[in-house]
Amino acid sequence: MSQVLPEDYPLQLQGIRTRHNLTQTQLAELLGVSFATVNRWERKHTKPSLETWQKIQEIEVGAIVAEQLVSAKLENIPDTFILDFLGNAKAARSVVEGERLSQGHQYNPAYAVETARIDPLPHQRVAVYERMLLQPRLRFLLADDAGAGKTIMTGLYIREMLNRKLLHRILIVAPAGIVSNWQREMQELFGLSFKIMEGGHARSEQNPFLGNESDFLVISVDTLRQDRMFRRLQEPEVQPYDLVVFDEAHKLAVRQSPDGREEKTQRYRLAEALAGVFSDDERWALSWSTQHLLLLTATPHMGDDYPYFGLWRLLDPEVFQTPKALNLITPDARRRYFIRRIKEEMIDFDENRIYPPRETNTLSFSYSAEERCLYQDLTNYMKHQYNQARFLNRKAAIMAINIFQRRLASSTEALRISLARRLEKLEYLVNEVKDGGLTEVELERRQLALDKKILADPFLDMTGDEEESKRNQEQNERIEDDILGVVVTTIAELEEEQNAVKHLLDQAEKILADGYDAKFRQLKDYIDNDKHGREKLLIFTEYKDTLNFLVRRLEGIGYAAQVAYIHGGLKRRERDEQADFFRRPTERGGAQFLVATDAAGEGINLQFCWQMVNYDLPWNPARLEQRMGRIHRYGQKHRVVSITNFLAQDTREGQVLQALSRKLEAIRVELTTDKVFDVIGKILPDQTLRQYMKELIDRPESVHETVEQIEAISAKKVSDTISEERERYGTEDDLLIRVKPLKAAYERERLRQLLPGYLLRYVREAAPLLGLSLIAQDDAGTLAGSDPEKQFHFQARESGAFDGLLPVLEGYGVDVRHPIRFTRPDKNDKAIWFRPGEPLFERFRALLAARYDEDAHRGAVLIDPTAAKPYFMHVGYTTVLDGKEGGASQRTLEQTLTALLHEPGQEPIEIPLEKLLLMQPGEELPMAFRHLLRESKQSLGLSEHKLNALTEQRVAFYRQERLDTATERANYLRRGFDLHLAEVAQERSKARRDTKGSKKLELIKERQARVRQQRDVALMRLDQEGTHIHAVPAEWIAHFIIIPSSSHEVRARFDQNIELRAMTEAVAYERQRNAKVWDVSTPARAQAMNLTDWPGFDLLSKHETGERAIEVKGRADVGMIEMTENEWAKACNLRGRYWLYVVFNCATTRPTLYRIQDPFGKLMHTVKRGYCIDVTEIHQLADI
Repeated sequence: MSQVLPEDYPLQLQGIRTRHNLTQTQLAELLGVSFATVNRWERKHTKPSLETWQKIQEIEVGAIVAEQLVSAKLENIPDTFILDFLGNAKAARSVVEGERLSQGHQYNPAYAVETARIDPLPHQRVAVYERMLLQPRLRFLLADDAGAGKTIMTGLYIREMLNRKLLHRILIVAPAGIVSNWQREMQELFGLSFKIMEGGHARSEQNPFLGNESDFLVISVDTLRQDRMFRRLQEPEVQPYDLVVFDEAHKLAVRQSPDGREEKTQRYRLAEALAGVFSDDERWALSWSTQHLLLLTATPHMGDDYPYFGLWRLLDPEVFQTPKALNLITPDARRRYFIRRIKEEMIDFDENRIYPPRETNTLSFSYSAEERCLYQDLTNYMKHQYNQARFLNRKAAIMAINIFQRRLASSTEALRISLARRLEKLEYLVNEVKDGGLTEVELERRQLALDKKILADPFLDMTGDEEESKRNQEQNERIEDDILGVVVTTIAELEEEQNAVKHLLDQAEKILADGYDAKFRQLKDYIDNDKHGREKLLIFTEYKDTLNFLVRRLEGIGYAAQVAYIHGGLKRRERDEQADFFRRPTERGGAQFLVATDAAGEGINLQFCWQMVNYDLPWNPARLEQRMGRIHRYGQKHRVVSITNFLAQDTREGQVLQALSRKLEAIRVELTTDKVFDVIGKILPDQTLRQYMKELIDRPESVHETVEQIEAISAKKVSDTISEERERYGTEDDLLIRVKPLKAAYERERLRQLLPGYLLRYVREAAPLLGLSLIAQDDAGTLAGSDPEKQFHFQARESGAFDGLLPVLEGYGVDVRHPIRFTRPDKNDKAIWFRPGEPLFERFRALLAARYDEDAHRGAVLIDPTAAKPYFMHVGYTTVLDGKEGGASQRTLEQTLTALLHEPGQEPIEIPLEKLLLMQPGEELPMAFRHLLRESKQSLGLSEHKLNALTEQRVAFYRQERLDTATERANYLRRGFDLHLAEVAQERSKARRDTKGSKKLELIKERQARVRQQRDVALMRLDQEGTHIHAVPAEWIAHFIIIPSSSHEVRARFDQNIELRAMTEAVAYERQRNAKVWDVSTPARAQAMNLTDWPGFDLLSKHETGERAIEVKGRADVGMIEMTENEWAKACNLRGRYWLYVVFNCATTRPTLYRIQDPFGKLMHTVKRGYCIDVTEIHQLADI
């Protein structure tokens, strides 16, 4: 095969398609690219990569066609199709129906909800369907509270955009600890297969960002920012990612130093590169930027305004160039970029809060005499050894005290290990000094140098998810190791401390050897309490050493193989295995306990567990809230979430923490908001709490003062701080006010749904065309397909029928008899959910389209029982692109499946595609209508002109949409650049006054010139927006001649006078029962009720108990009635909400009404002849 791309690749590409009878869409599906990409290749606007070209050559020699299109039998198809209307009508209609199902968003705007394993809540629907999907270029900060389902909202947005063919390549960037969560939830909830990219992939010969497998990637932010990995992303062959998602976006840190300098982390520089922020640093230069950017965080503002501004700058770098530009944004403009809801706002459609109440308790325990003695001796050691006079580095000394305080409060084992580490360091130092290798001057230098190494106390200055684990160590462990290196400056003092630490270590080891631990005894009593039973229990501790102790002790008291654990030192796969172990039900071998550290708590969603124990209580309230958020989140089914804190009542630290915990809980209950845990740090700064704890060492009596200060915190002060935060973020519409209209819209969507009824109908008709049967899974040999709830598998009816499906089944790791189903499976159901977007369905649809493409394009005959005269129907795609023709950055704005009806002598008109389901397959065109063959070419020409005109209308719509926002956008751009230039001008003025600042002045001048140039380019680009929006020539899918029925019996069933009489009887019956009734039997009336043009029923009737969708059938006398395929599919979808009203004797003065609720459920196993129901069945099942 050729290793270079030939110059005439567009001609060769067209030749390959012609020889194999592939449309551009079908070739795109085989290659895993968009239709627009193939279109651009053939017009030589862009080039396929060498890897893709080799795959195209494989199609030519039959390698892919043999695998995927075995049954298509394409070798004898002529080079061009002739409109002779001799195609298989069922096959042609099935080809169109497959396309219609793949374009389901045209019929149900929330189509992704049908195909996902989710039921979105009101706040999720508002965020996705009223905010995110409305943005032609999504630059959005989704900042809902923790546990609100931001992953669900992201997946819903992705699935809707994929349905619309508006996304092709997606990159999710997340902290390492939750990469697997993203992969799992995208697969389980949305059927999206994301590949995890790891550091080792950067060393592979093949660029990991090339090829189909790179289209859906999830990667750790710290892996992607590494030099080797980012260089692979920079390689010129890499295609841009259409959407980039950053989870935990608050970690993309940028800060401003006191002297005004900007300090960017590598994570932030990575985000800037992908977002399109200008950089003159080659290390972070990308030749492209993502079109859509989504930032996710529950904590957008971490107490510092500048990092918050930094997130906004990523969204729109040209508008938000300075913090002042952000402050000047209007509320309406803010809504285009940002949404935030707190827990208390979130409700379900029945107006119930989605978070259950939280019950917090504190269990106090008393130390044993030995433990109390250790506590007192440790306090004396800290007071004496770490006093101000002995240490030059006061900050390090205070942190050392805090470490020992927290370690003892956590467990004797944790303290023992810290003491052993300290002793080891002291012994080393003593030996070095005695050997002459270390002087007192060097000791002093080492102590002062700690300031540069120790920048923060993770437990106070960070939340658990901000800690970084490296080399199997949590960040707090690394910092503790440095802190325990704090030294005094004389050999005498070193030896004195060495002896003190030995004594403390001996005490701790003796306590542990005796086996009694008051705190663990409290935990055992808690577990043994019948109230907690065999329920799963989450236990949090701050220290890995305590975690290891708890795992050993729990296993030692009879819970062997029942304890899972997660800490920051675990690798991703180990962490996932432990989380799965705890997630698995205990009766199926799952763990009853999960012991976790804060650093490992990130991204663990444990809403199946409702009990949590804080074995040690963090000093940072934000960490406490983060812990509780693991189980107190959306999806928690238990009526209450139980949080229990363990505290030693005979320690001063315990008394302070108990007072703080009690005060926080009281304010939370009074204000009915969990936000108290997020804002308390602004009222009670971390340094204050650190100082409180240090004071307890120096002045034990200060415990009473400290408790009084904590008790003095007022609910009003907390409330005011929360209000300030809400003002910063802006207000959102009240869901309690909006929930009723949202619920009504949701109910309308249910009436528009396509699944499972239309999918079932499609597969029942299409499977035999591919030589397949549907066999009931629980009754071997029995044909399936009548009940959508029943599992089935495909069975080959002809040789080779399975060949095209086997690669997908093998990809699932299953055989041909693996169960398949049409409806959403339960969580533990391993059946393949067959639906649009799912690989097996998409392969099935592609095989059908390839095999019967000729039938669809040459045309087929259908019978319309309601028609009085014949007409043509042509079905095709209209596509609107944005970007210079010939440019590499073209993208799809819209791709729509459209049907046109053309009566000879009239103008073609657009009609709803579901009208095809009102028709019956025909065979050869009767002699009376063969004159239509002579008019088919003209009909196609007129219809093509009409379809292109419709596309141009959409082009005009998009261009006008850009014009409507251009003025506002230009004003924001100018203001952003003006504010930036004003800041630069101030810097220039300051540099001019500096006699030594000539070089700096030149750099500022260059920067001014660059900003002005960027402004001119941005405004010019804005001025040209819309001019590059253009249409793609129509792509036809199928053609039909529609003829009236020649059967008198069929025409009688559709007698309009009889139908009108039946409708009158049905409406009267409903109104007599105080129902409000709407006639939706025509497209115009259905549209008025926000339904599809042919909704599958005639009346919408609203009773006090709910809505009914009523299909009305009338007969002049008494006889069989027939439901259309459209009606039968809708009855399948709506089940109990769907009623069949049959009115007999409509030609007499005494018509009789028979009512059947859920006709599909009652008749699906008995209706054999099409969708006809005989009189006997009607009499047996109906209410009169």
